[in-house]
Amino acid sequence: MMVRKYLFYLFILSIWMTSCGVEEFDDISIVPEEFEPEVVYVNYILAKARSTASSPSVTIECITVPYPFQMVDTAGTLFDVNSSLDFELLVSDSSASIIDFAYPLTIVDNIGIEVIVQDLWDFATHSAGCFPDSLSSGSNMFPAYVINFQNSCYSLEYPLNVQNAKGDIYTIADERSFIQKHAAEPLYFIFPLTLIDIQNQTFEAYDAFSLAQLLMACNGSGWIDTTFVQVNQFAYFACYEFVFPLNILVLGQTAPISIPDVTTLSNVIMQGRFIDFAFPLTLKTLSGETVTAYNQNELDDLADQCPQSGDFFILIYKTELFSSNPCYDLVFPISVSKFNGPNITLQSYPEINSLMMQDSSFAEFNTNYPVSIVLKDNNQTKVLQSLDEVLNVFITCPE
Repeated sequence: MMVRKYLFYLFILSIWMTSCGVEEFDDISIVPEEFEPEVVYVNYILAKARSTASSPSVTIECITVPYPFQMVDTAGTLFDVNSSLDFELLVSDSSASIIDFAYPLTIVDNIGIEVIVQDLWDFATHSAGCFPDSLSSGSNMFPAYVINFQNSCYSLEYPLNVQNAKGDIYTIADERSFIQKHAAEPLYFIFPLTLIDIQNQTFEAYDAFSLAQLLMACNGSGWIDTTFVQVNQFAYFACYEFVFPLNILVLGQTAPISIPDVTTLSNVIMQGRFIDFAFPLTLKTLSGETVTAYNQNELDDLADQCPQSGDFFILIYKTELFSSNPCYDLVFPISVSKFNGPNITLQSYPEINSLMMQDSSFAEFNTNYPVSIVLKDNNQTKVLQSLDEVLNVFITCPE
């Protein structure tokens, strides 16, 4: 269990290494976006819809609309759309005043779940819940999206403040207002913001990193006791590589869903929607052999067979480098090394940060014990002799 807990913390650290229109949006002025050749943008209320020649669907935000479907013009005439060519010809035809899709309509979210939407407002609601495509630890600009109990174990507390790319600030009164404003332009959260869980408990996100931590805390208890490691996204479980496709259980769905690739799995985990694996689960060892776990106990046994490495990440996790509420300070100098590598002496947090930015395999560094820390709450100095002692300190740290 200690190995799995250690690798869980490593995974948490490694997470840091835009028109759906609706009837209420008639007064929105759409600013044309820059786009690559062969990408089609639909004007007016469908300004975010696009498709490429090779695509089997139209994309709006993180939502895809697979062919075939129908669209409707201002006169209520229906048009069949069976391919990207049909779509391009239709939306570029000035004589066809296309204003919307025809409903009900099947859409697919970014983790592959199919949903039938009944109208444009329903579509806009799903689009507003799209998790950001990418996040950066170097910026506090966390793209704003609707967080509720359909896509998370939390819901946003209203009113809340958001800003656009120009820095204009808007106060959002409720979820409906958020959906409307989200359809008009890209928005970013202003911190701090408050999340509420199903028991009506409140949780503060003080910055982009702490928000990401809260969201990922929604991942199921089976996940927390196991081991995901981000090496080329979330491609590994402990020292094993995932073999795709694989089946998992996700928040908001009763039946398992099939995950085709590592990108989709990453989307699930980053959103905090992972509940558990649907066994059996096939993995690949470092030597290229495949192994199969038929239940959680067998998966735990496989994880426990993996060697521990990269524990320096764990040591710095509760310092000011990663935590908005640090538990302790390091006493410098600190010595670290990789397997069979030279010792590197670090004299300060900036030196750690520089090493982290410059070395793509930073996660492989081990701490050369003993090390000393100074606890923030009582200014007590502790000497740590091993990773187990680091994890024991974690237990006493404030959340």
